[in-house]
Amino acid sequence: MLIVIGTDGSPSGHAAVEHGAELARLAGADVLLVTVRAAPPMLLGDPHYQRRVRDDFVRSRVALADAHEELDELGLDYESELLEGSPAEELLRIAEARDADLVVVGSRGRGPVRAALLGSVSGEVAARARMPVLIVPPRAASGSDGGDAVALAGGIARFPVRARLHVQRERSLGKA
Repeated sequence: MLIVIGTDGSPSGHAAVEHGAELARLAGADVLLVTVRAAPPMLLGDPHYQRRVRDDFVRSRVALADAHEELDELGLDYESELLEGSPAEELLRIAEARDADLVVVGSRGRGPVRAALLGSVSGEVAARARMPVLIVPPRAASGSDGGDAVALAGGIARFPVRARLHVQRERSLGKA
């Protein structure tokens, strides 16, 4: 079994790593950590472009290093990938190429209006994935009061974070 966990170092990315790692531990699954950095626009000009690429690369490496620490503490087997492009497209591409059983991503918690205007990586992943997707809100990270919930496949099913999780494919439920 393979769980792909997308992280960007944000609180929601950290929550995704935390919950994805716990699921992997419980299921005895391997983990593929993925960080995708968007390519900066070339309009910035060479010195600004180079600085932005360097800064984005450093942020991505820090996000992976933090996730590595968490997985090392749990003694999990994992690989990691730092990719460039559209986060949703790249996460889906690698999850499909590696025949992942589950994709875990964080949600920024923007709300429906801002997500519709600005786009949502987690929403796009859930809408286009051929495998189950677990979306974890940032408030579901450890230290929360336990009343938080995570959404499976973009809000189709909600359940308490501390509840026993049984992942079932949407397609098997007749929802495509």
